[in-house]
Amino acid sequence: MGRRRYVTVPFPLSPIETKGLYTKISSLFQQTQEHTFQKSNSRVFILYWKIGRIIAEYIYTNNIKDEDYQKFLSQLSEPLIKKFGKDFKPFTLAECYKFHFTYPSFFKQKAQHKNTEVLQFPAVLSWDHYRILIYVGCPEARNFYENKAYNSNWSSDSLEQFINSHLFERLSISENKESVLRAVQQRR
Repeated sequence: MGRRRYVTVPFPLSPIETKGLYTKISSLFQQTQEHTFQKSNSRVFILYWKIGRIIAEYIYTNNIKDEDYQKFLSQLSEPLIKKFGKDFKPFTLAECYKFHFTYPSFFKQKAQHKNTEVLQFPAVLSWDHYRILIYVGCPEARNFYENKAYNSNWSSDSLEQFINSHLFERLSISENKESVLRAVQQRR
């Protein structure tokens, strides 16, 4: 599973555009922080998914090219890191973006309440699990690993080991699935 490294490189975002994106993400983050007494895994997922949506909308609207993507994230992350800390490194913003696209209908819209979007998230795994799952390209494999991690109570480290061992692919081609599962369990 290759993860990209992001380097701070100037990107031609105007100060107004940077401030606009910064304001949206900053506001969203502050709203989530204000409810810390109610903070749950679900709120974190919603926050990251919405950040991904904000980034996706901006990229789509402004036709950001692949070669400018890294520069864009670096420039966007700078003021967010200054205000909120290292949770907003370019890599994390990239994961939010990828999370939004990997799970486009992850949230069920519960209701519209005073022009506020209320989302429900079926959080069954941790954010660390989903940070690993977003790099599984095949939807069937991702679904398999997600269900297996939940049903077998895998840690995020175990999940990553099983993905790296190509468990889904090995089971797909094996005639004796039980022996593959036993062998994998013994190595754990």
